[in-house]
Amino acid sequence: MLGLHRRGGVEGRPKRLQVDGTWAWSSFGFFEDGFAELVALTVDPTKPGFPFFGFAEDVVAGYWVTSGQAIPHDIVRPRNQELNAPCDDQAYTQRASRFRYIDETYGRATTLAMAYSPVEVTDAVTRDFIDRSLSELDAEWEDWISARYAAIPNTDSLALAYREWVPEAVVCVAGRDY
Repeated sequence: MLGLHRRGGVEGRPKRLQVDGTWAWSSFGFFEDGFAELVALTVDPTKPGFPFFGFAEDVVAGYWVTSGQAIPHDIVRPRNQELNAPCDDQAYTQRASRFRYIDETYGRATTLAMAYSPVEVTDAVTRDFIDRSLSELDAEWEDWISARYAAIPNTDSLALAYREWVPEAVVCVAGRDY
């Protein structure tokens, strides 16, 4: 079992936070933030505030994917710290949904292993966990969330109502923002 201390403080395990306050690897924040949002949604599925504003997780994350406005995980993963604030509406909802997918599909042990890995989560590491590369996992999640989004009645009107909460200026766009 992996040590679950937040900053990698288990004896014999590499630390994930460097002395200067930066992460030991660029994608760590993606995994920690995604897991934290999953926990928050598990505690309060209605999440009336940011980033879901009371809308269903599947509506919000599904909207970003089906509208073509999702930030590809292979871009946001290594650039999490850089893109997190300016792209927060997309980044937070996508990460939370992706961790929900991992948790529901591969189980809690895999979710915890990925969130608190003592080494950088790479294709080789995810292949050890679930016999999938990160890109394969990303594609599976997109199919999963797209299907869940499509199964919700009145999705278009729900997505439109959600978009009224998120002004266009805060939506990050490929080629402009990343």
